Amino acid sequence: MREHKARLPWRFEKLFRAHYDSIIDEPLPDRCVELIRALDDRERVARNENAESRAAPKSRESRDP
Repeated sequence: MREHKARLPWRFEKLFRAHYDSIIDEPLPDRCVELIRALDDRERVARNENAESRAAPKSRESRDP
């Protein structure tokens, strides 16, 4: 009886692994790839704007005498 119980989790593991390994190997849908690229572009633009705003010289009016 113990042998039967010990084999059951192993069989489930084998089935799940085979199922999910096939899912992992599938390519991402084009729509997801486009979304990832759009988010990367948006993040890059925001990062550049942030860097430019830090590097921009302050005007005389905003400086304290």
